[in-house]
Amino acid sequence: MRVLVAGDRGYIGAVLVPLLRAAGHEVDGLDLGLYEGCDLGPAPDDLGGRRPRDMRDVEPGELEGYDAVACLAALSNDPLGDLNRAATFSVNLDGTLQLARAAKQATSHFSLTEGALAEVRARLTLRTGDTDAHRASE
Repeated sequence: MRVLVAGDRGYIGAVLVPLLRAAGHEVDGLDLGLYEGCDLGPAPDDLGGRRPRDMRDVEPGELEGYDAVACLAALSNDPLGDLNRAATFSVNLDGTLQLARAAKQATSHFSLTEGALAEVRARLTLRTGDTDAHRASE
């Protein structure tokens, strides 16, 4: 299976990508690289000439050919959330929704961790004041 992992350089992505590859999957990464060089363990596998890419800018055509898109990208457990709420909303909510919409248009399966899904729902509710706002994104 051909898989794109958004946030492949993050805490979970750096562990998930080698596991997927060991299971025989072809895996590409999508990461802005904000924390490049701040690895908690061995540096993630080299992904060749891939340039840093922001999921907020992804277009459906970039996801064609992938069987699945896994979204692990987010600003989490980071003081930035308190320092710059707009940036956190932009990456964690707007970026996730953009990636999900692009994956849907490209007919890729889209996967979001349960924690990330809860955060997207909470941020939609905070932004709109509507406790059912998350239904519009489904």
